[in-house]
Amino acid sequence: HKLEQLNKFESKIFEIFPDDALTQNIYLALLHSSTFLGQGISMDDLMKFTGKSRNTIKSKLATMPENHLVIHKGKKFFYKLNPLIFRE
Repeated sequence: HKLEQLNKFESKIFEIFPDDALTQNIYLALLHSSTFLGQGISMDDLMKFTGKSRNTIKSKLATMPENHLVIHKGKKFFYKLNPLIFRE
């Protein structure tokens, strides 16, 4: 079930951001971590996944609609996608 959902949501990401590879990669990382890890993904892991700097990732996250991103704050910040953004 999770794999089917993942494939559907990945397709939506490519539809919504057809010409923005960095945004696609960030959304994919957030989607995968939200789906399989639950807690989300750290900034360090986002940087590794995308090959981009902290400032580049932070700038891109700042442009995301607030309702798309869930941030868990603790010792470390974890980012994940709000699952409701894909519901229609």
